[in-house]
Formats: sequence, structure tokens, C-alpha cells
Amino acid sequence: MIFKEGSDIFVRVGDISFKGKIYSKNEQAKRIDIEVPLQWLYSFTAVDKGKECSIMYKSDTGKKYVTGVSNVIEKMLNSSPPLLGLHIPEKIEERKELRKYKRIGVSIFTGITHREELVDGHLVEKQLNGTVVDISLGGCLVLTDNHFENGEFLVLNFGIRENEDLKIRCQVRNSRPFYESRLSLYGVEFVNLEEDVKSKLESFIASLA
Repeated sequence: MIFKEGSDIFVRVGDISFKGKIYSKNEQAKRIDIEVPLQWLYSFTAVDKGKECSIMYKSDTGKKYVTGVSNVIEKMLNSSPPLLGLHIPEKIEERKELRKYKRIGVSIFTGITHREELVDGHLVEKQLNGTVVDISLGGCLVLTDNHFENGEFLVLNFGIRENEDLKIRCQVRNSRPFYESRLSLYGVEFVNLEEDVKSKLESFIASLA
């Protein structure tokens, strides 16, 4: 099994996205238990057995990602630590990191501003949601259930520190469905960064290393 106890794992269940740790694994039962951060406990009342969720896992070599779609087996809110039991994804993909900038795995809720042109020619902005699942100085990977075309421009707005947000303009470079789920992964490139935004981004990424 590729999953290693104690390793970080990124999980999204419905609108809940969090970074947890692999607490235990059972190869015969094809199950992994994820330690749930305490701040997310209030949200897990809506999590049901069999509910689809997405999983992203970065191996300890730092060179590959393993992604898939799982189902919730059970949540154990009365245990210590609190655990979420997940099926091991049937389909697994490994991707080597070939980008100019090293990307760091994260799980950050982000607002997405998307401009659409109406029939009468006016532009309106749609406010959408997603999750940044990895980030670098050059761009990031966004997991969302919204649809964008390659070449479209978006604005991401996410928190980098307490009471401090980063609003950054980007362009969609590639996309692919996230297995059999309704979610998609979008690779976006940051464009036209102002100096203060670039400085904040560099400082934030340095804090993750």
C-alpha cells in the first residue's frame, strides 16, 4: 500500500476541505483512517456513510502525487483522536513533478471570481468556490465542481494568514475531471502579479516549506 501512517493527506467531503494525517491503515479491509483536525469537527455532522469524497496524497519522496475518489466508511467523533474512515480509492494516479517551480501540497478554501459575458454584451462577475490543493510561485492546482475553459482568466481569493487574504489573478492552462466525481482539477498560471502580491505569495510559500 502506498499510503503511509503519519503522512499528510488532503480530503474534501462535500464543501468541507481539510488536511489530515493518516492514523492507521488496513490493507485487507482496504481502509484508511484519517485523523480529523479539531476545527473541522462541527462540520462532520453532515458526513454520511458512503458519501463520495476526493483524496489527494503526496508521497514522502515529495516527487509524486496520488489522487483518487473514495467513500466515507464511518466517522468516529467520540474517539481520541477523532477519525474518519475512508475506502482506499480503486484508481490511483502518480504524477511526477516537472514544473519550473516546486509545488507544495495544501488544502485551502478559495473564492473564485469568474467573469461571464451576457447576451446583451455586459460582463458580470460570478462568485464561486474551490480548494487550492497545491501551490507554487508560478501557479496552483484548484479542485472545484465549476466549469472553466482553458485560457479563461480567474481571480482567486484565499487566506494566507489570520486576517490576511491574497487576491491573485490567474489563467486556466489545463483541466481534467477528477475521476468519476463531479469535481475537476484546473491547473492555473498566475499572471500580471503586482509587487506587493508577489511579495506576499513568496512569503506565504516560504512559510509552508
